[in-house]
Amino acid sequence: IGWQLNHFNLTAGPEVEYLFEVITKFPDHKSNNSFLVNKKWILNANLEAGYRIGRFQIGLRGSMGLTPVVDLEFTDVNGVHFASKRIINLALQAAVNYTILER
Repeated sequence: IGWQLNHFNLTAGPEVEYLFEVITKFPDHKSNNSFLVNKKWILNANLEAGYRIGRFQIGLRGSMGLTPVVDLEFTDVNGVHFASKRIINLALQAAVNYTILER
């Protein structure tokens, strides 16, 4: 869905992404997070605001996950559940676009 007023525009809509791999970087090493499910589809909601001058556009986009990257369950040493955590994607992106073909 999109709205345009003069040079300003606002768009919103879904985004589907595919998670290939999750790696955590530490100061002294990298770790492949095997407890996270790699290779899965994730659904996000996006909202973007932009300003267009000719064929150039600058924009700012926010994205929030609608499906979790992972659901974690925490247990104590006896195996008794004591907490849960749902991890979702949150992103804020800045963009500069150039339109090559126009209708």
